[in-house]
Parts: sequence; structure tokens; C-alpha cells
Amino acid sequence: MTENCGLSSKLLFTSDIHIEEEIERELVSQKDSKYTSRIEFRLPVSKYPSKVSFDQDGDLITERADKHYLLLIDHEIETQLEKVGLQLWRSAFFLSDYLLNNLDIIKDQIVVELGSGLGITSYIASFYAKMVFCTDLEFVVQEAEKNWLQNQENLKDIIDEKGSNILFKSLDWSQYENLFDKLTKTGTIYAFNEFDLDYLKKASVFLAADVIYYQDITLNFFNIVYKLITNGEKKEKICIIANEKRINFDAVSLSITDVAFDLFLKCMNDLNEYEDEEKGYIFKTFQIPTINLNNYLNYKKSKYLEIWVIKAIVKKNFFVNKNK
Repeated sequence: MTENCGLSSKLLFTSDIHIEEEIERELVSQKDSKYTSRIEFRLPVSKYPSKVSFDQDGDLITERADKHYLLLIDHEIETQLEKVGLQLWRSAFFLSDYLLNNLDIIKDQIVVELGSGLGITSYIASFYAKMVFCTDLEFVVQEAEKNWLQNQENLKDIIDEKGSNILFKSLDWSQYENLFDKLTKTGTIYAFNEFDLDYLKKASVFLAADVIYYQDITLNFFNIVYKLITNGEKKEKICIIANEKRINFDAVSLSITDVAFDLFLKCMNDLNEYEDEEKGYIFKTFQIPTINLNNYLNYKKSKYLEIWVIKAIVKKNFFVNKNK
């Protein structure tokens, strides 16, 4: 996200997931907009139990498929545009579902979530990834970290079994130029330090949920993704984007459309098959069918939910040419 969105600060926005009241909520403050949501989820049952044990009769005890876990997430339900990261958004649930259906993508990888909001997808990914960077503007990741810390008791069984390595870091997409030079200069605990940067450059999986809703933000998103991919360790990388299209009447074109998504699609088409000769990457972009996804989180799906991918492939003979 970017701090200056160019729209009137008086406009207020509410996530559909709050309007439809899909999640059981309890009011936790005197402000009408502040809620705690109960989010139930389950994890895929391992093919082979991580812990083998036997009952008193000597029979093997395996993991149960129906065990559910609970997150309690503090959030807003109505904000100005620059603070929408403090709400819950359906694409974060959808992206979490997609990852839990495709664990090989994040298993033992260094993962970066961009525009994480309150961090639900980062939480889920951290149970399987080697390390997760949960990134957004600083005031947003502060709230994501608070929610993570207050759920440690609820998640104790998972963390004890699977572990979890998650770092909450500030990342302003508008600062994409000279990115790695600027990350360590903000002077707060949420800035990337040199240790973090070493891992950031090794990241191979990038995630984003519901970040396509305003043109300037969309352009900054592509810029930051490109910088992160091409300035890190030379290997194949992937960016997975979950989006919920929002169909509205556009007064300029006098048509029913999603203006932000139209720009996103144009950027994806422009990036597809693009070759960066200097950095040694070929880019592929495409949409992934999601019809048969298992549901692991309690939310209502929308027909407008989609998964898109940016894949960066190292060009053949790049290292050979560089060494000549």
C-alpha cells in the first residue's frame, strides 16, 4: 500500500466480509467500528503423522482430520482508504486456502507477504515456511503483530508441533526506487536490519491478497514486486496474488467494470513474456483455476475471487554468459 492515495480523506470504506457479517463478532471497545472476529480454521492432515504414538491397547494413534483452531483478530470495520489494511478482507482467507491446498509452494521457503493487512495469510504460511516476512505500512504491521502475540495461546499446539518463524516489517511500496538502500533507514524496530535483508534477498515466494483496488497502489505493487524479484538471489521465484474483483459503474467510460482490475490485467499482460537481459529473468503471468479448493477457513466464497501468478524464470545460459 501507499500512504497517499489521492482520494478524499472523508470517504469511508467497508470490507464486504464485514457488511455480510459472515464471521461471528464481539464488540470490544466503545467505538462502533472496532470488533474482534472469531476465525476458525483447520490445517491439512499430514499424509504421515508427524508424531507417532500408541493407545493403551497398542493401536496406532494418527492425526485427526476434524481438529479446528481459533484466531481472535482485532480489527476495524470502516476506515478511510489509507487505513483499509486495518480491516479483514476476503481475499486473505482465499489466499490462505489456496496455500493450504498447495503446501509445496511455501514448504521450507522464505516467504514475503506484501500488503499483509492484519496478517492472517502470513500466520498460516508461517506454520510451513522457513521464514515469513509480514509486511505493510508500519501502523498496519504493528496491529498484525499485536494480533499474532495475543493468539499465542490459541496457536500453541500448532506452533509446538510445526514451529513458526514470522517477522513483522514495514514496507512502503512508494519507496521502490533504490529499495534495498532505503529499507534500513527508518530507524524503528519494524525496519529491515542487515540480517533481515540477507534473508529478504533469498526469498522465493511473494504473496499478496486484495491489494488491487486503486490505480496508484497497483502500479507501485508491480514496481515493488519487480524490484524484490530481480535484486535478490538468482533463482526461480513466484508471486501469488489473490484478488476479489469489484464490479462498479465507471462514470468515465460509462460502463460496468473494475477499473483497478483493468489496470492490473494490463500490467500482467505487459509483464508476460518480458525478458530482463541484465537481470537474467523471463516473466510469465497467468491465472490459476480454483474450482476444487478445499475450504480450511470459515468464510463465504465469492464468484469474483481469483488467483493470479507472476513467475520469474532464470534465463538459460545466463550464468554462462555472465562469466564469459
